[in-house]
Amino acid sequence: MKIKILSNRALQTLKYNISADLSFYEKDTAKDLLNSLGKDSLIDTGLEIPSLNLVISANSTDDFENVKKVYSALKNVISPSQATDERLWAGMSMDDDCWRYINTRWKEEKWTKNGIKDHIYFNHSGRRSLTRQALSRLWWIGYLTYDDSNKEDPWIYTKYICSNQRFIVDVLERNMSNNIDLIRACVDSCIKYSTNHEDKKIDSNQMREIQKGMSILGGTYLLDALDPDELREKIYRLICDIVQ
Repeated sequence: MKIKILSNRALQTLKYNISADLSFYEKDTAKDLLNSLGKDSLIDTGLEIPSLNLVISANSTDDFENVKKVYSALKNVISPSQATDERLWAGMSMDDDCWRYINTRWKEEKWTKNGIKDHIYFNHSGRRSLTRQALSRLWWIGYLTYDDSNKEDPWIYTKYICSNQRFIVDVLERNMSNNIDLIRACVDSCIKYSTNHEDKKIDSNQMREIQKGMSILGGTYLLDALDPDELREKIYRLICDIVQ
């Protein structure tokens, strides 16, 4: 699969004309949408990766497999800086395989203007756009959770985050997402709690409260300076107080 990005002109034209172009987004491929732009709408980056072969599914439980596919293919090809480029993800969205995945996963009965802006383009500022655009979302979940130091299971954090769609929002869109060690400490503590309390499960509302509690901890302690075990113990006690 050749990685092609949208030109600035093409990207701005597409975003401006979403309402007029809605019928193009309902089609099985992006061919007609791209043809409406004329020549040179896609720019070949010279980068190439194996075919992604995404799981074409509307089921959120398949996100974990697709995170592994996208991040594995791209982790040694693009940098985090390049992964913030809207042109990259919008361009990759025009690939037939990716287009089918996005339409199946995120289109409901019909595409809406806001749905297209959220999942094919960037519609927000900061981290929120990166975790809403359909393909960018998969890469960033992988980047923030993949642990190559864990030889037994480098995807353990990824699997936990993908187990609940709200966790992706509550954990990865908050300020703590800038610190991968904090994410891992949080997930480690959540996994420990679930292991020690098999009859209880951390839900979305509780995870939101855990993130708020970690923000408060961050105002009391310099979390980056804490011993990793001490940090995990503080987060674990916080979880015990919230999930009762």
